[in-house]
Amino acid sequence: MITIKRLSQCTLEDAVVAWNKGFEGYYFDMTTTVDFFTRRLILEGLSPRLSVIAYDDERPVGIILNGIRLINGKKVSWNGGTGVDPEYRGKGVGKKLIEAVLAIYEVEGVEVATLEAVKENVKAISLYEAVFV
Repeated sequence: MITIKRLSQCTLEDAVVAWNKGFEGYYFDMTTTVDFFTRRLILEGLSPRLSVIAYDDERPVGIILNGIRLINGKKVSWNGGTGVDPEYRGKGVGKKLIEAVLAIYEVEGVEVATLEAVKENVKAISLYEAVFV
């Protein structure tokens, strides 16, 4: 059974496992360490309180990093990365992660949600379109 936790409730080690597995086979080498992951959170203004990790029992199997900024008086969120372990792709984990993030956005009063995707990443774009369009 898949459960979703906020990154602020998890270890950095679990976050790095979720990230590294989630971006396995990606278009670029996204492999990270705890130190680089922490540095990225800080430099990009990503929030552990707004980010989520999916677990299958105790195993981290997916992650979404998020941040929120105030732009022209509006709360704007951005997705700093969505990754799902290859063994769990196509099984609804990405959708559960996005649903959890949308619930966080609602509580936080986010007015605009943004993300970026590599145009060749058809599977990710299809997931985003299925949830957002």
